[in-house]
Amino acid sequence: MRSRQAKNFYRIYRGFILAALAATSTLCLAKAFPDDFNVGWTAYQQGNYAQAADIWTRLAKQGDESAQINLGFMYDYGQGVSQSFQQAARWYRAAATQHSAVGQYNLALLISEGKVHPLEGRSADYWLKKSSAQGYKNAQRQLEIENANNLSVALGSQNGHSKFRETKAYIDESSVSVGTAWPIAAGYAVTNHHVVDGKKVVKLVNRAGHEITADVIASDKENDIAFLQVNNPAELPPALPLTMGTPSLGTSVFTIGFPRIDIMGKSPKLSQGIISGVNGLRDDPTSYQISVPIQPGNSGGPLLNMNGEVVGMITAMLGSVTGDDGEAQPIPNINYALKIDVIKQFLSQVPRPSPDIDELTPSPSGLEGLAAKIQDSVLIVMAE
Repeated sequence: MRSRQAKNFYRIYRGFILAALAATSTLCLAKAFPDDFNVGWTAYQQGNYAQAADIWTRLAKQGDESAQINLGFMYDYGQGVSQSFQQAARWYRAAATQHSAVGQYNLALLISEGKVHPLEGRSADYWLKKSSAQGYKNAQRQLEIENANNLSVALGSQNGHSKFRETKAYIDESSVSVGTAWPIAAGYAVTNHHVVDGKKVVKLVNRAGHEITADVIASDKENDIAFLQVNNPAELPPALPLTMGTPSLGTSVFTIGFPRIDIMGKSPKLSQGIISGVNGLRDDPTSYQISVPIQPGNSGGPLLNMNGEVVGMITAMLGSVTGDDGEAQPIPNINYALKIDVIKQFLSQVPRPSPDIDELTPSPSGLEGLAAKIQDSVLIVMAE
């Protein structure tokens, strides 16, 4: 029984683990012949979700794979029924085991987000490949992204012990990568190397939505730093000041950035936490471990203290891998930021445009006051 895509609905992206399973799950269109399924479809289009759920539940129990997919979707998003990821997985899987490419794809998304555990040892990757093999374009596209942008760095794997995977916190859907940047007094915007690596066109977007074309003037792959230059530095918002001090364990910090702009929108988002480790993964002295929650799109964002000074730059997130299938599970609030001293050292090796741009003045303040002061100086990076 073939199904066609009716409408795309965005799902939360588990970006701190995998860069492969992105954005949409799928409903099935009304069929080409009149039956109860179409009555359910009409009810759904009219917003009568409870009626649609009743009709599709009956058909799903009779083995109708399109009804199973749509009923799973309704449980997934709590439309006409109480939201239940377990029930969503049940009905997606019922369709998937009938060789429905859409059911397989939706089930892969649900597992990839960590909403449910893999069933019978079958991972999100398993179902994604099954869907792709049937020619389902959404699944094929996600596999292409996974193969082209495998940003995971597998670290430590000995004698079957758990492995840890550090992945870059940015969105890369199709050919466009999205991250966060911020200006420094030298007239450059700073972001992560991995956000702009291999991209030909880079644009900075300010809070008013104005786009500024930029060029990568200097980049350090090892430390994941990139400096972006614009034709007229005066177009940049005021620079963020760099701390002269050294944060200690437990220092309160926050970031402002642009996580998941496809879902959350393009307004700046703030999250806060502490420096939970003065060294990063494997005691890396160039980075901090932080408890600040981040999402794809936060990459390159400033990590700031409560004086409004930049102490580091958001770079990566951590997940654990315990099985042979390579599936990773998120470790909440274990993230990493490059120390500002590393950025300063790189800056010392780069010619400075003249003159410097204006810089915000550091001052102790509450979080609300700091956010109001800083948010206009944080930029979206879009590279393709």
